[in-house]
Formats: sequence, C-alpha cells, structure tokens
Amino acid sequence: LWVQRLFPNHFKNFVFLSVGGVDAQSFGGDGATRTMQYKIENVLRYFVQFCNANGLPATGISAYGTDTVQQLKTLTGRVMSEYPNSVCFASQLIFVHDNYLTRWLHNQTALMMQRHLHLQGQQMVILPMKIG
Repeated sequence: LWVQRLFPNHFKNFVFLSVGGVDAQSFGGDGATRTMQYKIENVLRYFVQFCNANGLPATGISAYGTDTVQQLKTLTGRVMSEYPNSVCFASQLIFVHDNYLTRWLHNQTALMMQRHLHLQGQQMVILPMKIG
C-alpha cells in the first residue's frame, strides 16, 4: 500500500517477483528445495491475494537458481517486455540494530538491480522496510 500512498491513482496493476536462492543448504535434505519453493509460492500468493482484496489486479512470478540477481534480471526483462511502461519497486531492509555484515548481506541486491535496470533505461524505486 506504500506505492498507492506515494503515487495515488497512478499504478493499477502489480506483478510480484520472487527468486529462491538454490545453494548447498537447499540440497541438504529430503524436500528442502520443495520447502523453499512452497514458501516462496505462499509469499507470492499472499501478496497477490492482498492486492486482489484491495481491488488491485496482481500476479506473482517466481524463479529459482544459484544466482538470484541473474534470475531477477531475467524476470524483470520478461515483465518489462510484456509491460513496457512498468516501474520496478523493491524493498530495502533497514535493521534497527545492524552491523557491517548485515548491511553488506542485505543491501546489495536492490542496488545491483537498480543499476542494471537504469542502464537498460528502466526505472526502479527502492522503498525502505524497517526490521525490528
């Protein structure tokens, strides 16, 4: 709803993207990859249903891979080709109590995607999300 508050009556449709990072932990046990996929699909379903409940058309697209940024680039390319006038929004995690490591681990993806999209002539807005 922050997008609606910041840009009232401007955006009418929403496409949520989520990428699951496949790593050694994903293969750690029976069903670990399936569990990750299930969690991602549930999160996307939640956002889509939330939008629909608020009268906003929405859909969700997921991907999985070892390079999450590359997967996001692929997904955004698909969405941008289908919806050329779209704008990407990303949430940037802001920790109340953080350190160098948490800033480095949690703050690079959105910035890398913003740079990539900007070089492609696309817009991306990063919204902060405060975490406890």
